[in-house]
Amino acid sequence: MDRKREAQEIMELVDTIAMEAFELSAAERPAFLKARIGELRDDFARASVGDPEKAAIGVEFGDRLEEWTEARLKMLEQSSGTIGTA
Repeated sequence: MDRKREAQEIMELVDTIAMEAFELSAAERPAFLKARIGELRDDFARASVGDPEKAAIGVEFGDRLEEWTEARLKMLEQSSGTIGTA
């Protein structure tokens, strides 16, 4: 897969998770994000069994995914004027 397509797929994933979280109440969002990104981290861990380098990359990606998704969610909240109120 080329880098451009890979970046597009990551952005689609971030957008999907952020939109799912945005549809929840502000109180439900943190637990949802923790669970959803936790599922993805678990998937990465299962896919990299026996390959410590790949596992480390998966952990790092999970951390970045969490940051990017939270930033995207904040953008959605700001654009709708519902920061912490939905």
